Amino acid sequence: MKKQSLAILTLLFAVLFGTITTAFRSANTATLVSPAEAKGLNFFEGTFDQALAASKKQNKPVFIDAYTDWCGWCKKMDKSTFADAKVISELNSKFIVIKMNM
Repeated sequence: MKKQSLAILTLLFAVLFGTITTAFRSANTATLVSPAEAKGLNFFEGTFDQALAASKKQNKPVFIDAYTDWCGWCKKMDKSTFADAKVISELNSKFIVIKMNM
């Protein structure tokens, strides 16, 4: 049973790692949301490389909201977490925030 659980955990980690790696490789082709489409958060407008440059210039880390149109949890996060005034304030003041459609 423990070997099966470890195998499943390893598989999930591999899938997650592969997804993240693919997302970063294709970051320049991913759709970034413009500030006009944002609801409270100041999403960065530009390419991923431009966001990294802004991050260096402003000495702020990049926060990536990686979402898909079909993801129910992504929509829930948009409506709850990213609508919270405290979250909006913290993200806007301490991060370069980008929203990427995967």
